[in-house]
Amino acid sequence: MGGSFTRLLGWVPKFLREIMVTEPSAVLNCYGSIDRFRRSVDMGVSIAKLIIRYRLSGKVDYGGDWLRLFEDMASTDLLVQPDQPAVVVDDYVQFLENTAKSSNVVLLGPLVPTPIDLMVLISSGRLSNNYLASVVNYIINYIGDYVVTSRDLTEALLRLISDQEYINFVRSTGLPIIMN
Repeated sequence: MGGSFTRLLGWVPKFLREIMVTEPSAVLNCYGSIDRFRRSVDMGVSIAKLIIRYRLSGKVDYGGDWLRLFEDMASTDLLVQPDQPAVVVDDYVQFLENTAKSSNVVLLGPLVPTPIDLMVLISSGRLSNNYLASVVNYIINYIGDYVVTSRDLTEALLRLISDQEYINFVRSTGLPIIMN
């Protein structure tokens, strides 16, 4: 299960409760470390600072502060999934990294990249820099309009993926979207 860079979507605890009832002898491992969690929290604070700076000044340094911040995140260790009977994924970037490595992947909910996932893909070179300005604008809107005003991160993601303009944008990148 990925760290999802500070998001814990509602279907993760639901899945864990269900698996404890249906398969009480199942062994579940999360492959994130406390250091990875700390980096995620630090990243959240840094993103908030950039959004506040934008809200105060109206200016965005797309290629500077934003790209540099996510390059640091992309250079951190990716989760390595051991050879297990099934891999449960709640993180878009980890999904892209691990689906080819595992024959049994369990998806807990819709798999649509958040703008933050898109920025990680841009900063790691897996998505073109041509999308940079749009992705930064989507991050600002996602955090400011969805995350801050939602009850939880599950609601924020569901609101994001119901935004047809955003979904069309993601489709324009050629990245896979799985709505279940």
